[in-house]
Amino acid sequence: MVKSRTTTTDEGSPPARSANGEIRPAASPLSSAEVLRGRREARIEHRGEIYCLRETKNGKLILTK
Repeated sequence: MVKSRTTTTDEGSPPARSANGEIRPAASPLSSAEVLRGRREARIEHRGEIYCLRETKNGKLILTK
């Protein structure tokens, strides 16, 4: 029996695959500064829903619907 080898990304997670099984390149991480652009809060539309990404006083991020 041959064991299959799982390839992982630099972050340690398996790479994303398309519907036909092809491996897609891993997305580059975005910094929170790029997303927030100097604000404490950013609104994100995802699949027709609006989410709020907020930075707390302690520098943590909270994503709410």
